[in-house]
Amino acid sequence: AVLVLAVLGAIREQKVWTEQISPGIQRRLPPPTWHAVNYAAERILTHASAGVLAFGAVLTIWEISGSVRAIGGALNRMYDTDDERSGLERFGVSWSLAIAFGGCLVGSILVLTLAKHLGGSLHVVVDIGRWIISIALLGLAVELLVRFAPAKRRAKKWVTLGSGFTVIAWVIASLIFRVYVADAGRNRIEVLDPDGASVAGWGASGKDPGQFIAPHAVAASPSGELMVAETFGARSRIDRFGIDLDFRSSYSGRNDIVGHHFFNPAAISVAPDRSLWVADRDNDLLRHLSPSGGLLGLVGQPAAHGQLGLRAPTGVAVDSTARLYVADTGHRRAVELTTGGRALRLWGAGVPGSPPLRAPASIAVDAGGRIYVLDAGADRVFAFAGGSAPVASWGGPGGAPGRLRAPAALAVDGRGDVFVADTGNNRVQEFDSRGALLNAWGREGTELGEFSGPEGLAADCLGDVIVADTHNNRVQVFRRAAASAPCTD
Repeated sequence: AVLVLAVLGAIREQKVWTEQISPGIQRRLPPPTWHAVNYAAERILTHASAGVLAFGAVLTIWEISGSVRAIGGALNRMYDTDDERSGLERFGVSWSLAIAFGGCLVGSILVLTLAKHLGGSLHVVVDIGRWIISIALLGLAVELLVRFAPAKRRAKKWVTLGSGFTVIAWVIASLIFRVYVADAGRNRIEVLDPDGASVAGWGASGKDPGQFIAPHAVAASPSGELMVAETFGARSRIDRFGIDLDFRSSYSGRNDIVGHHFFNPAAISVAPDRSLWVADRDNDLLRHLSPSGGLLGLVGQPAAHGQLGLRAPTGVAVDSTARLYVADTGHRRAVELTTGGRALRLWGAGVPGSPPLRAPASIAVDAGGRIYVLDAGADRVFAFAGGSAPVASWGGPGGAPGRLRAPAALAVDGRGDVFVADTGNNRVQEFDSRGALLNAWGREGTELGEFSGPEGLAADCLGDVIVADTHNNRVQVFRRAAASAPCTD
């Protein structure tokens, strides 16, 4: 598990964990155990390095080698054969097969996750080919195991039949499990009043416009429109809803430029002119979209345009002067950019006066120009006002009021209050601009007002707080007593 998570983190495929693996695990574990497992997994995914990869590889080989020896012993009994090999020879065979089996397993995972980034006119061929290559690698792994683990080798035709049957059964079971996980949940948007009662709800499970699968990020426009980003691989998209909750439009990024697709729209911000800025994490760039969804530009492409390069950005905000603020997660920094991609300010390791940022996950800016950076790696919020040194910081690991556990997003309303999606604690916390705790709500669960891994957050002009309740496959909107700012036409 450590090796797989480290590999996924190294190739920036964290969504494989969040979308395909973790939901199934979460349903089978008690909440405290799940939080511990998810917290450890997020740390490995975020801080993947050569050391973590090496450690994971050693653990994986050690575990697989034990299984190889057990399988070899079982096959020897099946073949009624005594194993007369020396202990050193058995140890060498088990480790050699463990390395080969682990390599085939990791190779199949890499093929499945990386091949989808290719495409264009060969998209269908690539999509089919990646499964064929993955099946072939797994078949090779099983064949090596069955052929060389026992002391007595069997005819190859029996090995081929057995390995083929095993791999086909594995693929079918995996596909059935994936469909089960994808279809679980209510896939709705729920609107609640301050007491937690449902005011309105809309949406249904599916991929058609107005339907939802894993809503991940949310944003609100000055006129009260709601944007919802759904993440399900290369078919991810952004849906736009009116102030009356009516579906307006949908954008998937498939046809705006050859070779670029939404693989993970991690954050959305609405500019004063109502255009959208989208942090497209897996493409290492920002997309600038018109209100109707047309592509206006791309930011984060240093080789082609001399812009500051980005790596796996997961947060974006835009102020009243159209300055951009980005949580450049892969580079462990936060940056202020022009709309042309030129860097104006940076925060993070190596910047004099700035605290090191372990995993900046979200960023926001208030009406006065104060910048808030959520560092998921440190479970802290940093506030900056014109300089590199923070003017305030708060949080820290834990579940007590004011503490954070694996937070994923923050937002600022028109009054300057800061809301944090405290993902690991399954709650939302509200702070003032200095970090004093004002309010908190939510707990683990599937009922209205409860959360399961909330990863997106926004505050709109009506005073509502909008939460992407990601693992419950829904968005919840909490009505507050007063509007944070007047809505504009």
